[in-house]
Amino acid sequence: MLAGFVQAEIRYEPYAGAVRGPRGTLLARAGNSLDRALLLAAMLRTAGHRVRFAQGALSPAQAEQLVRAAFPAREPSFKSGSGLMTITRRALQHFLLLGNALSQARFGPPEGDAGAWARTVEEARRHVWVQVERDGRWLDLDTSPGVAYGHSLVPAEFVRDELDTAVFPVVEISVEVEMLQDGRREVRTVLRHAVRAADLAAVPIGMFHERKPDASIPVLMVGETRLTGESFPSPVFIGVGPARAPVLNPFGGGGDRLNAEWLKFRIITPSGERAAAYTVFDVDGPAARQSGNAPKDLSAEGLQVILASLDAFLGIGIATGSTPPALLSAMAAEVGDPQSETGVVRLLALIASTYHAVRGALPSSFLTPRPLWYIDSPSIVVARAQPRASPAAASLSMDLTLKSYRLLRPPDDSFTRRGPFYDHLASGVLDHTAERWLLGTAQASGSVGALFETAAMQKVPARLVKTAAEIPSGLFTDDGRLRVSDVLGRGQVAVIPDGRPKDWTSLLGWWSVDQRTGWTEDATEDGGHQAAPEYGTSTRSIAVVNAERVKELGCVVAGAAILAAGLYVAKVGIDRAFSDGGGGGDLEMAMGGATAAAVGLGMMTIACWGSSAQPGGGAGGAGSPPGPPGGAPAPAPPRGPIYGPPAGGGPPRFDPRLTWREPSLPYAPTHPELPTLPGFSDTIPEMPTLPWGP
Repeated sequence: MLAGFVQAEIRYEPYAGAVRGPRGTLLARAGNSLDRALLLAAMLRTAGHRVRFAQGALSPAQAEQLVRAAFPAREPSFKSGSGLMTITRRALQHFLLLGNALSQARFGPPEGDAGAWARTVEEARRHVWVQVERDGRWLDLDTSPGVAYGHSLVPAEFVRDELDTAVFPVVEISVEVEMLQDGRREVRTVLRHAVRAADLAAVPIGMFHERKPDASIPVLMVGETRLTGESFPSPVFIGVGPARAPVLNPFGGGGDRLNAEWLKFRIITPSGERAAAYTVFDVDGPAARQSGNAPKDLSAEGLQVILASLDAFLGIGIATGSTPPALLSAMAAEVGDPQSETGVVRLLALIASTYHAVRGALPSSFLTPRPLWYIDSPSIVVARAQPRASPAAASLSMDLTLKSYRLLRPPDDSFTRRGPFYDHLASGVLDHTAERWLLGTAQASGSVGALFETAAMQKVPARLVKTAAEIPSGLFTDDGRLRVSDVLGRGQVAVIPDGRPKDWTSLLGWWSVDQRTGWTEDATEDGGHQAAPEYGTSTRSIAVVNAERVKELGCVVAGAAILAAGLYVAKVGIDRAFSDGGGGGDLEMAMGGATAAAVGLGMMTIACWGSSAQPGGGAGGAGSPPGPPGGAPAPAPPRGPIYGPPAGGGPPRFDPRLTWREPSLPYAPTHPELPTLPGFSDTIPEMPTLPWGP
């Protein structure tokens, strides 16, 4: 029976609005009364039944009982040696580092959960269920835990065939550019698209630019829908003049100069609005903009940042609930041609979705019993493939642009006094560490976590600041100082390194901690939440056909995305198959993940490198680039219609051998200079008694 399936298999999770819709609720195997009703209605209508929606108001006692039905929290089931254990071990060290910094600064965490439990119970009072027509009368199908078939928790106050559109949160995606004309700044919205969050479950989203001789056009891909924005002038590069000043075509661009571009998100929910922006590039930065100073002169390096950013592809992963590993396999199977624009977008969206799957499998906190953790509003990750001129390659970065989840403890929980604060602290470092682990050592070497680890190795202490006056002079760039000051102005505290570590060439960063809730985020001086993309040192001409850019990125991104997702699915399947409750389906999942990983590895070798035959003398012949150490044969140059030598002769345009490097794990399970817990075992530890503990 369909109603029985929803009641038994779809977990109740309390939040406001119809965030997930039928598809998202089924994928997450959880939802509130609205989303569970939408799922049941969709299944019944597919089966040919006539249904409608009923709504009533629960009493506070009934609502609290329903919220308690969402417990107990899921326990992590991974084992020692898995990537998830690596993430957890390293995150625990950063959690201890932050706790020590707060304690040493005599910061006293507040008591209670800042009203989270009371707000959740109030949201649960709005109760929705399905009624189905049977023999000329309407039968209640309330799938709340413990409610019998044909009954509901409360009488219906009103019924309707469809839910009010106001209950559906909306995700608005826009692209804004800043143009300079006669020294004046002008911000233009060149693309805007709004869609229900419930319609975005498992939908790959991405953005790139169509390049014209003197203009660029933003393109947003939402599933199979291609949305084209307004054209805006982009620089037409001719060469480099004296003092490395770029020489631009004076007849291109119409007199306007492109200065910045942002990908913006706005989430409109029944309980309010939230917004975030991902910086595609920004020549001047927010400090110069806020000070009212004249725009900076465009340097050759600044021009390269613009041109390279216009060549980048962005994949957007929007999660409204937990992401099951099986979904990653399905997304990988639907990539299609990885060397097409659509294929690259889908691959990057797969990478972003892999983050959501990994994060959802991690523990909710280091305190036992654990709190309930779940996504309660759209959470957004942006994955970026950035081409580099020298060597010819694509670097990958990831940014947790907008995160939204809920951590709940019931009032009678043993850690209800100060536990919620430390739950959010733990969850924030888990967010960052998962993101960093997925990127690997090279791409995440400039992350906030890596910064504090480097500082710890050099005995540079972590420092808590509460006001802008406490920020050391000269430590941050103007943009970094402005961003830290903004964090402090919103009632948060920041944990920063007391100085720049020796030989640290990346941007500095910090941890921000909300003083009321413990909500914790990492940020770097450029406003991102992870290491920024790497740019090459050679200025690139924009006389590159779109198809060539896509082909250059396709192999690199395809292999990395499918390999990462495949290995993760395989590991989860293996862990489940050999656990006490495992079965054949879990082993099939592991085999499917291994197959996907093999496909990813194949794409990184066969698809990118082509035939093993070396032109002009075979493998390792004269003039071939050096191969990997140890005598292993070097991969052949690219062959075939895509990567074949230019028509006029000469070497192939893109040679992956130039970027070959030793494979390595992202990082060790623990860092020697960060604090640890004694007796850490293969299971997630219970939090010991600490001077600053809950």
